[in-house]
Amino acid sequence: MSYLPAFVVVGSLLGIEPNDSKLRRSEFVELINAVEVGFSMAQTRQVLGGPDISLTNASSRLPVGITSAWCYGTDASHTLPTLGTIFFGRDKRVAFLYGGSGTPPDPALIAEDELRVRLYEIDKIGQSDGRVYNPRDMIVAANGLFTLGKEGCLAVVDEYVRIKSPVSKTDDGAIAMLLRVLFQVPEPPGYMPNVLLGRSHPTLANSPPHIYKLLPHFPVLLHEDIPLCLISGYASLGSGNTALRMNIDCFRQHGVYRSKPLSLPDDVAATQKRLLTSDAWQAFKDLPRSNEEMVLEQMSRLCGVAEFE
Repeated sequence: MSYLPAFVVVGSLLGIEPNDSKLRRSEFVELINAVEVGFSMAQTRQVLGGPDISLTNASSRLPVGITSAWCYGTDASHTLPTLGTIFFGRDKRVAFLYGGSGTPPDPALIAEDELRVRLYEIDKIGQSDGRVYNPRDMIVAANGLFTLGKEGCLAVVDEYVRIKSPVSKTDDGAIAMLLRVLFQVPEPPGYMPNVLLGRSHPTLANSPPHIYKLLPHFPVLLHEDIPLCLISGYASLGSGNTALRMNIDCFRQHGVYRSKPLSLPDDVAATQKRLLTSDAWQAFKDLPRSNEEMVLEQMSRLCGVAEFE
């Protein structure tokens, strides 16, 4: 079967050349929606042009059965495909793709160049796993988003969720953590809403209300503006994008944006000493399967960092 008429018609209707370097995000969404599962690489190239970067199993960990991924909206120094990603199977035909669903943010709200920077920063946060998590990356991403205000911040987070794929680095739990860093704890009840991504390790499930209030940003412990990850991940990331959308919608409707950016303390060692004598730290230690060493290692990763902008 030939798909040529479909994508020729789409391109002519939009008046867009697929290799146009000034291609708008909304135009890319329309073009990638003309790509169908089963397209050959040549057919895909005719619709979207060649990729900015092509990943293979030799260079990246791709999903089972996938031999290559075409990444759009990236460059040699950043691997996050900020526009979309096409995954090809062993038959060199499209197996699945990301970046065609939903609606991208209004360019009047945030310019494309800045949007890409903020998406790259979110992608650097990585996993919601305290064993590998670096608070520095969360601080950089949160402060970059803070400057955009509540509406702009949530538009960028929404866009990350819209375009993220198996080659994106930041998982659902870390995005939920980012939201809990950027918004104030609601009063009442005195703690953040449930993350809805499954059971974390450790978990607050079945804890009395006062524990929730001592750890109001869980799974983050926000100590003197240092966002520490208290968990080693989730047993299941639940319903994925659906749960994340519920998180975003909750903060959009009810969230109170933080009043100032995060600020790294002058003396991280002294901050750590105060952490170890805090009620929040004791509450964390009392949780089943808590890992204090894991969290303290995160504090050590901040030492020697000169500044955050």
